[in-house]
Amino acid sequence: MSSPAHKDLYESFIGALFFGVPNRGLNDKFLHEIVRGQPNQYLIQSLDPESSELRRLHEGFTTIFDKTKYKFYSYYETRVTALSEVSGPLIYAVSSVCVGIVTLTS
Repeated sequence: MSSPAHKDLYESFIGALFFGVPNRGLNDKFLHEIVRGQPNQYLIQSLDPESSELRRLHEGFTTIFDKTKYKFYSYYETRVTALSEVSGPLIYAVSSVCVGIVTLTS
């Protein structure tokens, strides 16, 4: 840990629980059309499994926290979700397509 300000925190850390954290991305392509032009467009796009932002965060996290020294547990929903789709200007409908939103690698 190179930051002296966080040294005590880093040294006292033993593990973490993640609840519903899409740390390796979401199957969120269906949301891209819905959020196009909205303030949260970048946030949704950054949650894509191929996102350079997620890749950078993952690399930084795994550089700092050695998996052999710390314990990490992730819990997330595994049920499939009915997708939303745009069916007209400002009209959203539930699609008949269902997918797992959180990727298995998360």
